[in-house]
Amino acid sequence: MTHFAKLTVSLAVICLAGVFIAVSAAPSQQLRITPMTRQPVPAESYIFNRQLLSTTQSYGLADIVSSGDAYVAIDAPLKFNCPSGTTCTVSADQSVQLGGNTSDFNGFSICTALDGNFMQQPPCPSLAVLPSDGSYFFGSFVQSASNVKSGAHTIQTFVFTNSPATVYIYNFTYRLYKP
Repeated sequence: MTHFAKLTVSLAVICLAGVFIAVSAAPSQQLRITPMTRQPVPAESYIFNRQLLSTTQSYGLADIVSSGDAYVAIDAPLKFNCPSGTTCTVSADQSVQLGGNTSDFNGFSICTALDGNFMQQPPCPSLAVLPSDGSYFFGSFVQSASNVKSGAHTIQTFVFTNSPATVYIYNFTYRLYKP
């Protein structure tokens, strides 16, 4: 072996040994998982220990074309009574199928109104962007209202779209509870 080749092999062995020593002497890096800080949920966000008074299902084939940029009623207003001497809690399980959309970025929301005001437990969500190929899309959500005063009330569900789309099948389950 020539002198140059011996020198090259020796330098390569020294370099590799140095890398091995440096790597093995380096402090090991541990994966640090920082737990997410979770804010406490306010007590009014829970609905529990209620007595179910009634359940009403509103369903059908709406075949309504939403106008875009406006809330459109899907079902007829449902009248109900909260018994005197108490407050009530009302919940709405909302499921709706939309389709026939050809616009890009046509978002939709579903929202239930109690006595003409949208429920705020939780506020009305933006559920999704409808497919622009005209195919069908299904979305659902649940809302509620607590401390509803005794007396006569109405409840009704609406859909909002940014651009026109057709509302097809819907199914809403309204529940009335008392404490």
